Amino acid sequence: MPTKQDLENAINAYKTARAEAQKYGDEVMQALQMEDLVSSSTAKEIFIRKRNRAIQAMENGNKAAQLADHAVNELLAMGLGD
Repeated sequence: MPTKQDLENAINAYKTARAEAQKYGDEVMQALQMEDLVSSSTAKEIFIRKRNRAIQAMENGNKAAQLADHAVNELLAMGLGD
């Protein structure tokens, strides 16, 4: 049987995943800006790879947040939020 601690854990997992997604979203933006600033094709490739890794990490964070949100909603539906 789920407990209030399980609900707290799910809420913390959601907050952590959202923060990670935001962090990597910011990293995507920085890589895009740097990509525009550099003229060397080798440097551009480095920032393109960095951007692509950050996009993947951001997407993973968003998926984790969605899963945690679903868990929170399920636990609330069981009456743990009362």
